[in-house]
Amino acid sequence: HTGVLPATVEAVERVDAELGKVVAATMQQGGVVIIVADHGNADTMVTNGSPSTSHSMARVPCILVNDQHRFALQAAYATAEKASADNPARLADIAPTVLSILHLPIPTEMSGQVLVRTADKR
Repeated sequence: HTGVLPATVEAVERVDAELGKVVAATMQQGGVVIIVADHGNADTMVTNGSPSTSHSMARVPCILVNDQHRFALQAAYATAEKASADNPARLADIAPTVLSILHLPIPTEMSGQVLVRTADKR
């Protein structure tokens, strides 16, 4: 959040490279990776010629990667129950989605919904 574009580009490139290693190693083991981001500001670092150091209002990506599919959960959300353009995925949906992928029970106290349908090859 410094507003220094070269430092931000370097940071994004480093995260991309290291995350690529994590995904590749996980795929070799037959695992699943869920990539969840925070609101950043790299997409709007300069506003009206001045550095912008606050969070942007862009949608936060959440990506599921496994050996069968690679897709953004938000795209899969369109096929989930109760989904609509007025009801986008939210942070509360992440934990139920992870529990579902792990074939674990979802506590009734959780208000979120599962964002994907899983297909287990085992």
